Amino acid sequence: MSMMLQTYWNSRFEAGDIWGTEATPSAVMAYPYFAADQAKQLFVPGCGYGRNSNFFGEYAFEVTACDISEVAIERASSHAKAVGLANVNHFVGDYLNLPFPSTERFDGIYLSNILHMYTEEERQQLLTHFTSLLRKDGLLIFSCLSARDEKLYGTGVEIEKDTFLVHERIAHFFQEEELFGMLEDQYQVVEMTLHKQRIDFKAGAEQDAQLWFVVARKK
Repeated sequence: MSMMLQTYWNSRFEAGDIWGTEATPSAVMAYPYFAADQAKQLFVPGCGYGRNSNFFGEYAFEVTACDISEVAIERASSHAKAVGLANVNHFVGDYLNLPFPSTERFDGIYLSNILHMYTEEERQQLLTHFTSLLRKDGLLIFSCLSARDEKLYGTGVEIEKDTFLVHERIAHFFQEEELFGMLEDQYQVVEMTLHKQRIDFKAGAEQDAQLWFVVARKK
């Protein structure tokens, strides 16, 4: 587990519900896809303090959710307990080294702004790992930074193609063709569209961002 990332997010989440309590736009957009697919078991890595994992739990999905921040998971679990969501399980976990048996399969996986926080090699590792946890025909739904965001793209120091270091945080901006290429071997892309969301691109300073919303079905 990246101790630097863990320390950073623990510090951020000490401030409380830093993005409010409402589910992200992409989680709300993801719900009808999971519902139409009659998904039961959902996995939500990078759940933060639970606003998306608990949102899905309110719709009776069996939700497993994790984050690298102990502070966030304690808050997420408290929120779930307070509203009686016994169907949501939160735990502290490293996305690249999850404690699931090889037979574990989820009906759906939802990622909110996770993939763009890693280098190319790490992104491929994450995608491979998440894919291994998803059943055949299951849905991978995620949001990520877009290279079409002319306001934010290019901020910081470029360390890889379309990848920048911004205040010691990695920000990768995905090209449309890159996303298709990344997914085409193991997924059928169901939807790929842009949407707006406020994010803390620079810690503590929220900005409007153009994000990709991607729905992909495992082949």
